[in-house]
Amino acid sequence: MPKSMSRANHPTFLALLYFSISMFILALVFAAQSYIQYQADQRIDQALTQAASDIRYYDEVLTLSVHLFGHTGESFWEERYVDAVPRLAFALEQAKALDPSARANLDAVESANLRLLKLETQAFEQIRAGDINSAADILGSTAYMQDKATYSAGLQKFTAELDVAKGVQVAAMIRQQLAATIMIILIFAVIVGLVMIAYRVLGKKLDLENLLNSISQKLLSPANDDLDLVLQDVLMKMAHYSHAHQIYLTLDSDHLNPHIWTYQTEQGSNISFNTLNQSIPLGPNNLLFVARIKRIPGSISPEMQQLLDLGITSYLGLSKQFDATRTLKCEFYRSQKALAWQGSDIPLIESILDLIKQSLQQREHRERLFELATIDALTGLFNRRYFLESFERELAKHKRSGTPATLAMIDLDHFKRINDDLGHEAGDIALKIFAQVALSCTRQTDLIGRIGGEEFAWLIDQACGTEAIPIAERMRQAIANKLIELPASRFNLTVSIGLYQIPFGDETVDQLLKQADHALYQAKNLGRNRTQLLT
Repeated sequence: MPKSMSRANHPTFLALLYFSISMFILALVFAAQSYIQYQADQRIDQALTQAASDIRYYDEVLTLSVHLFGHTGESFWEERYVDAVPRLAFALEQAKALDPSARANLDAVESANLRLLKLETQAFEQIRAGDINSAADILGSTAYMQDKATYSAGLQKFTAELDVAKGVQVAAMIRQQLAATIMIILIFAVIVGLVMIAYRVLGKKLDLENLLNSISQKLLSPANDDLDLVLQDVLMKMAHYSHAHQIYLTLDSDHLNPHIWTYQTEQGSNISFNTLNQSIPLGPNNLLFVARIKRIPGSISPEMQQLLDLGITSYLGLSKQFDATRTLKCEFYRSQKALAWQGSDIPLIESILDLIKQSLQQREHRERLFELATIDALTGLFNRRYFLESFERELAKHKRSGTPATLAMIDLDHFKRINDDLGHEAGDIALKIFAQVALSCTRQTDLIGRIGGEEFAWLIDQACGTEAIPIAERMRQAIANKLIELPASRFNLTVSIGLYQIPFGDETVDQLLKQADHALYQAKNLGRNRTQLLT
């Protein structure tokens, strides 16, 4: 028997070999169980995160629906409210089922929600009965606000506990993997190499998941007041991970200038967006990934050659159809070596682009809702409700600061005659043209809105009554000089303006509007097409 075989058959060697194999298998089993448990915990965490997001979302839908139903009276908002109630209840039950430890806290949230639903149902009944004030009293009552605070505090606590649990889970998983690595290192050098490779792969996976989690939390957070700043931070994170020197995120269309968000490191090439964009014409729903552009004559496309000439050595571009006319694109450029992205990372980047698309669409939806709730559809000026709410706030600031202000009431002269003689379409055109001229004559700190029909209110900020006269006169003259041309007629529009200097007393908004109305009547009685300070 050869000498080597005798060593191989030595009991001590065999014992060490069997021990090493056993430890290796044990380490593999330990690592596999850790990974399986981690994946299961991740699925639960994702489901919990989605449930928490649904709870926040449907709570906002309920609150928004009951308030907008009170403001508009449209049945759409009541239907949306009724649809959201079971969805919120389902999300709460799902969260309790997924996280039994949070049941007590979620039970408190659910109890508060049931009380809120009862109060909001009462408010709906009052609104349907035409008693808006009683509905407002219910929604502004102490009980409602306390339940709202209890609901919000419970949900915030649940979210905080969820974040802590995620941190504990990740920390536990990392400790388990380190233990498995140490065990393998003590067994055999080859085993160490294999475990380190597996650990690096897992580490990259965790980095990618953490990157996606961090970005999704930022993009989908309801507290994002400035989405542009959030997108800048997202681009910075993506540039750091991918080692990109320049990133461009663009929302463009065939007819409008693109909206561009960009991030560039100190190693960036300082090449303009237009130059880079012309080099790679990326259409809707396209993907182009060039991990390393090599300077081999005749082997690269003209577009890649242009990038090489610009000093770009690695490129990744993705695009998604945003809506019928717009495309959302994200492009990565690197001037040295290659991007850290790999082909397997493409689905992650597409997921991030989907999140960005969703956030931008949500912002546009919120802006549209705000516009519908505050802007008069015909003139583009503030509607009566929003003007009065804003006037109330400005009046409180005026009283605190002691700065002068004047309230103007404006009425289009002989507006009924325009409607009767030329038709309501001519009247609508007159209102629109008045609004355009009025906006050009108001200052940034002023407040103007349509109160009703052909009557408008204008808060002239930081101007006493006599100082407001020439300001109002400029508007009156600008309107009088505006010739309105229709297919079958031409006419000049005039307005009468009544001014009332806001005193520093306890007058209410209604009292101030009545005083300005008196000034308007004086202007009309004195012949119209004039500005009159209340005497």
